[in-house]
Amino acid sequence: MALAETLLEFGLVPNGRGSGTWATPLLTALPFGYLATAQALAARGARVDNLAATSGLGLVAQTAALYPSRMQARIVRTTLRKCPPARSGPTG
Repeated sequence: MALAETLLEFGLVPNGRGSGTWATPLLTALPFGYLATAQALAARGARVDNLAATSGLGLVAQTAALYPSRMQARIVRTTLRKCPPARSGPTG
């Protein structure tokens, strides 16, 4: 996370566009298990407006709000409350 904070201080654009799976720094940090980095990016203005970002950050209400039906939203809320955000990657 220290590297991300340093890069942000020196002008890293938190919503910089990549391509494919690695569309943004936040969406790149999450699948590699860098939750603290993803949280730092979100705190500095990275967009958190899709299922991958909201669920990866453990934002229950925001994730549920992205589902069209109440039943789907209820399932998501229940699942996310019982499962902490992903912690895979180098730091385990």
